[in-house]
Amino acid sequence: MIPARQQALKALVSKNERPFFVLFPQMVKDNARHFMDAAKKRFKKSHIYYSVKTNPHARVLEVLDSSGIGMELVSLRELRAVKSFSGKKIFNAPAATEAELREALAQKCLIIIDNLSQAQLLHSILKGKPLDVGIRVRMDAHRFGFAPQEIKAAIREMESWGLRMVALHAHPGTNQTLQDYHNFLNRVHGLLVDFPPIRILDLGGGFPGNENLRMRKTGIPAYMELVHETLGEFLPQVELVFEVGRSLVEDAMCLVLEVQHAKVVDNAHYALMDSGINVLSKLSMSPLRFIPLQESGEKKHNFFLCGPSMFGSDEFARIFAKLARGDIVVVENVGAYCTELAWNLSRDVPSVLVVEK
Repeated sequence: MIPARQQALKALVSKNERPFFVLFPQMVKDNARHFMDAAKKRFKKSHIYYSVKTNPHARVLEVLDSSGIGMELVSLRELRAVKSFSGKKIFNAPAATEAELREALAQKCLIIIDNLSQAQLLHSILKGKPLDVGIRVRMDAHRFGFAPQEIKAAIREMESWGLRMVALHAHPGTNQTLQDYHNFLNRVHGLLVDFPPIRILDLGGGFPGNENLRMRKTGIPAYMELVHETLGEFLPQVELVFEVGRSLVEDAMCLVLEVQHAKVVDNAHYALMDSGINVLSKLSMSPLRFIPLQESGEKKHNFFLCGPSMFGSDEFARIFAKLARGDIVVVENVGAYCTELAWNLSRDVPSVLVVEK
């Protein structure tokens, strides 16, 4: 943990009840700049969109909007959160309601079509008016989008309704390794060879957070290089779009926990914390880092960190530390999905404190 962040956290601990999240907007801004620089170095026409569901905190959205990042949206709540933003927006919701589609139209979002039923609903809302839209193609065995062999017929059908296909959207999956991403890009290449002309190629997201990148000894520039190598022949004609989530926010938020009690069971040491799986969902798919901020125990032990719920599965980490009642443990990289997936089970979701510097 960098000293400046450590000092800021100690100051907050002295003034605030635990547990609480801490957001560092400058880290969000730095991550956005790093990603944009990596893309601009390789591509003349590219645009980054933030996947709002990753962390919709108002300060996160403000920082990214002011940094020139567009917004990728999937719900009416998210649309309302960015209504005042004037930047580019993509609406990509397979189960979109009529109210959501109307709001997406009002905000001039590029709407990505997932299925013909959705396209018919959009057509009825437009009452015959033409609209530029995107189409989602599924590259693997899942339920999202159209199969490659369905694309041409779907485009003909939608164009008969006035929906002009200007964008192709494909998503590789979550936390892609370089090899996984290369395989995905090869499938996209095979599709583009015989695909009608488009203005926008939306490659979705799938980029790991910074902790995973460090563990894999790679970085975002390596992913950009793969895109250039694999799809370079198509790129001069299209605007390239990336939908990014955890890479921008995962390490920009931490969680401060307090040891409520320490105990020994069958020679195993346990630290009973004030939060656990209720805010550290495995669905976040992040390799979390646990750092002792304050230790007052007599001797270091391998502690199992356990949450306050009455579930046997609420053992979420091990840490080698000198822990005792009242000590503090920080989970450093909880900016992706943790606040959105948190439960209100028996306890309130921790508040979010913002440290601007």
